[in-house]
Amino acid sequence: MTNPDSSLHGDVQVLDDDSAAGLLLNPEYRRHLVPFLGQERSIGQTAALLGERVERVAHRVHRLVDCGVLAEVRQERRKGRPVTIYRAAAEIRAPLASLPLSDITRLFDALDANGRESFLNALSQLAIRYGVLDWAVRLYRAEDGSQRFDVTSSLTESRDLQDDGAPAIVFNWIPIRLDGAAAKKLQRDMLALVAELPISESASTHLAGFFLTPLARETRS
Repeated sequence: MTNPDSSLHGDVQVLDDDSAAGLLLNPEYRRHLVPFLGQERSIGQTAALLGERVERVAHRVHRLVDCGVLAEVRQERRKGRPVTIYRAAAEIRAPLASLPLSDITRLFDALDANGRESFLNALSQLAIRYGVLDWAVRLYRAEDGSQRFDVTSSLTESRDLQDDGAPAIVFNWIPIRLDGAAAKKLQRDMLALVAELPISESASTHLAGFFLTPLARETRS
């Protein structure tokens, strides 16, 4: 069901079971697994940490044990029934090849969710604080006949976001046509820009996102 990968050093577990890999994509199971990553805990300790009922945590823990993601490491003798202590590897990996397309989509959605939610919340607050409420929602038909839905900077006039008085935001998805070499150059330019940023784990003042992907042939317009 699961196995250690000898090519990876340290406390790492590699999953080779589809159902076990799928559990990592479930926010509820992932939340109940995190307290055990590289840590020995009982069900009661974990319930107290998460602020949940012991019965609920026990149900999740037993499912994780059944899938081989969590392991019983010992029994602690106490008055009454002994207490089982569980532990998971400090790092758990699962090959994408073991997941169906729908789960892979969920995976990337989960990885992006926190940043996307923070970005949208901040953007909404900017709308109130910096006059972005003056902007307008725009539904129209483009020159190529396609329907477009976006936002424009004003009901009646064009404004430049690069003006000093405008908030420091960029909010664009840009459909572009590139050959392989141009796409790789753009990727490297974006990664070079990311490498220059003063990344902060706390007390951040801004949030930047960088996205680039080839489109599947059937989704190209």
